[in-house]
Amino acid sequence: PRTMKSVIMALFLVSVSIGNLFTSAVNSFITVDSAAEGVKAAAIQIRMDAETDSPAGPGSVASLAGYGHEAIPGEGFALAMAGIDGEIGTEDDIKLGFAPDGTMTGFVQGEADGIIAGIDRVGDFWEVNDRLPDTEEGTALVAGIKDHWGGQIRYAIENSVSFTVTSDGPDRTWQSRYDIRAEVSVDSRTPEQQRVDITSGESGDLLSWAHPETTWLQRREAELATEDAEVEVESEGPPLVDEDPEFTRTIKWDVGGANTMPGASYFWFFTMLMLATAVLFVPVGWLYKPRTYLQEEADVDADQADSVD
Repeated sequence: PRTMKSVIMALFLVSVSIGNLFTSAVNSFITVDSAAEGVKAAAIQIRMDAETDSPAGPGSVASLAGYGHEAIPGEGFALAMAGIDGEIGTEDDIKLGFAPDGTMTGFVQGEADGIIAGIDRVGDFWEVNDRLPDTEEGTALVAGIKDHWGGQIRYAIENSVSFTVTSDGPDRTWQSRYDIRAEVSVDSRTPEQQRVDITSGESGDLLSWAHPETTWLQRREAELATEDAEVEVESEGPPLVDEDPEFTRTIKWDVGGANTMPGASYFWFFTMLMLATAVLFVPVGWLYKPRTYLQEEADVDADQADSVD
């Protein structure tokens, strides 16, 4: 009956909504709060005030937000956030450095020295092996490197082109809101990756004609403008592959903001959850007794009459 179809569809939509809510709750639970978000917001406000010639000085803006301000001639400025004692001006303060445009550039009083040393060791490994070390190899690489507070720094690989190096911070507690974190993306390309890039560039997108990014007129103008350059490139031969590339990287700094289930552990959690659900359903499927319902001809005629009306 149509009423039962609506009930089934409603149950399906409710189950999907519950699943989405559960996933959202898990994501919220495993994410550690970032203590640097407020500092970064204050830095952006200082930049905006400087652009609009606001009478409020950067020190006043920082003070109102609960941070300390320090100018760095020729580089930008630093904002100090309170450490675990909750007070500005004590030994456990964390000072974040910012460029004049409000972009975070790192730390200014040695909080990240050990992390940088660890990243350099990972870079040396990449140059020799043309890959990032796995978590076990990276942990061995950074062994013995201490952070600003005397704790051992930590390494974890995210994927083939990114990894994290972290310090437990002033509270010396792993995955707390005071962790000093460097999220590193590898910009360099291994020789094999370069060859793949060249091959991909030569093959092109077979369906690019179906989703052009520019009009035919713009493409024709570009072809005419670059005709001489194309001839020069062809005379130089195929693109060269750098067989000994240097390690280059981009670092995103943060204080806190860690994920307590990084990498594959996140997906293993949901895999195990689905397996447990399937196991629990086994006795339900075993005990469920199916029934067959047949509509009488009068019921069918009534349904057809309703559909005509």
